[in-house]
Amino acid sequence: MTYSKKTVIFNFEGPVSVTVAGQENDVDTIEKAKEQLFRNVDKYIKHGVLEGEKLGEEGLFPGLPIRTSGGKNGIILSTRRVNNELILKVVNLENTVVYNPDIAYLLKVSEKEPIEEFLSRRNKIRKYPEPMNTFEGRLETGEWMEGEVGYYVHGYDIYPVVMVSRKKLAVISHQKTKGFRVEGMQFNNIFDTKKEAEKNIKEKKNKDMPHLRF
Repeated sequence: MTYSKKTVIFNFEGPVSVTVAGQENDVDTIEKAKEQLFRNVDKYIKHGVLEGEKLGEEGLFPGLPIRTSGGKNGIILSTRRVNNELILKVVNLENTVVYNPDIAYLLKVSEKEPIEEFLSRRNKIRKYPEPMNTFEGRLETGEWMEGEVGYYVHGYDIYPVVMVSRKKLAVISHQKTKGFRVEGMQFNNIFDTKKEAEKNIKEKKNKDMPHLRF
């Protein structure tokens, strides 16, 4: 029988003090305190079992799908180091950007979970009135925001993407993949849904190859 990986998170509610009979030296006293702490550990911590494997600092990159300890899906937007400290920026699928979340509460998303299924859990797909119904229009009015998710048409291929800066898209993938730089009319190649992206490719093929109907 094969079992999926799970992560157990223990939250200590602030400093914990334990009183024990003094021993001959501090080392023995500390060991005695540890014994008492572990015997009564349920008094001091909250815990939970989560589906997934804990993230490590290695292998993090923009576009990586993750899951929070609260069960929310998210995507890494950027990673950098300041004074040897890892700084993360993450967007959840409710379009809220979170700066420097605690990595201890972030989990890997199984590579068996298709990206399209992962993205289907978005809180809602944004719809805009005229003239903001195109991504070019959103850009001009300041509405094409960091952290927005969509599907980018490049040639005849479709890539799930997240906006990581004003002109840069990261491909949403379990494996690190080269992203795209977009400007001007290229924003019209990003769609809210994969179905809309597929429709665009069909129209392009019919235009490029009129003797073949798709």
